[in-house]
Amino acid sequence: DVPASAAVAERTIAGPGGSGEGAGRRHLTVADIDGRVARRTALHAARQAVSTAAMLADPDGEDDDGGDGGAAARMAADLMRAAEASAAGGSAVDPTIASLQNAFQAVVQERAMEAEGNRKVSAAVAGSVTFQSLADGRLVVRYSAPDVAAGRVGHDGERTEIVQDLPAALLPLVLRVVAADQSPAARQNLAPAAMAVASPRVFWAIVRHGGVGGGDGIGFAEALERLAPGAADWASIAVRERRRPERYSEYVSH
Repeated sequence: DVPASAAVAERTIAGPGGSGEGAGRRHLTVADIDGRVARRTALHAARQAVSTAAMLADPDGEDDDGGDGGAAARMAADLMRAAEASAAGGSAVDPTIASLQNAFQAVVQERAMEAEGNRKVSAAVAGSVTFQSLADGRLVVRYSAPDVAAGRVGHDGERTEIVQDLPAALLPLVLRVVAADQSPAARQNLAPAAMAVASPRVFWAIVRHGGVGGGDGIGFAEALERLAPGAADWASIAVRERRRPERYSEYVSH
């Protein structure tokens, strides 16, 4: 259930082109991208200084081979080129810039999935979730997360998700099986926000059968402990953990 749901969730959130391969996108050379960068910054820079290299030149890094100034400028230029190529809806021909584009896309997708998971958790804790069982064994979930903005408290609009219903009698067994997997990925998916995206079926079953949220509702840690006592350290798992991203790990300067 978890791997299949994760794949569906990733495809749903990432949308077309989510693989990062740039299929169907026009190819942009470094010269094409630099031209776009120059036009974008023309209003803010003198005519003779609109090139990417000139804008990012380090006044203290006259010797490009000495120190880190030249390398930093080159990396900054590539980052700007990657951002501009993505904004243009194209795929860079240069492999370094293309790899940065893929890294940007992966970060955006990861943050979108993280935001969706947090939205579901917030809705559950606030008690802003309703369930409707269908005759075919599916469950319609409607939820709206609190949205604090402009000095007022509201909701960000109701959303609907349809999942396969997981009976209350089976939920403890499912939780124990998943908790028995000691792999880092499995443990990470036990956290409520991650589970909300990786396996919505299990997540909403916990909310529904564990009594999460609302005026008399309880938190995820307590609900998980009630459903599968002793199966895991639910108190620590329920605490939101944010992984530190590997920033530009594949970057190689020109």
